[in-house]
Amino acid sequence: MRRHMASESAAGAAGPRRPLPGRRLARYALIGLLTVLAVIAGWAVAALVFFAVAAAASTIGLLLAAAVAACLLAAAGGGRLAAKLARLAHPGRYAAGVGLAATALLAGGCSATVLQPLPSAPGGRHQPAAPAGVRYWRGPPGSRLAYLEGPARGPARPDLAGTAVREWVMQAQRDAGTRQDGGLACCSGPSVAAGSAGSGPG
Repeated sequence: MRRHMASESAAGAAGPRRPLPGRRLARYALIGLLTVLAVIAGWAVAALVFFAVAAAASTIGLLLAAAVAACLLAAAGGGRLAAKLARLAHPGRYAAGVGLAATALLAGGCSATVLQPLPSAPGGRHQPAAPAGVRYWRGPPGSRLAYLEGPARGPARPDLAGTAVREWVMQAQRDAGTRQDGGLACCSGPSVAAGSAGSGPG
């Protein structure tokens, strides 16, 4: 009896047993998986909130603020749940860290991919240089069309569209009486009809 009590007291004095290495690995794997799921959930909620707010407002600042707040809250909530399931000592700190990390990754990824100025916008990373000889057609206020004229290359081809336009212009000039090339104008119908009537049998 005394030997048994002495062995129990010696085991208690040695302290609690440490978890086995396999259990440690499983615990760390569970924490990592739950953390990744929390981050992905934060990104998904941020995207949903962004498009939901975009349906009612178009201010880019408001959209970004709503998406950042949604990502932070959703990822922090997922991190807190992961910390409780993994039985961490400080679930609040862990949740805050997961929320901030997810938000920072989202902001960095969007700023490097989506939120970039267009090449033609002021401050764009790749400003295309205008070729020599480029000209512009001025359209409505605030719009213009750039074009570049160059020599034709290759064998000549019939310009059917240009021929049709020229024929139309020539016919319009005949109708207006400003062109006399032997062609019939649209107003020459009565004279033709009179001529055909006079040529009938007498």
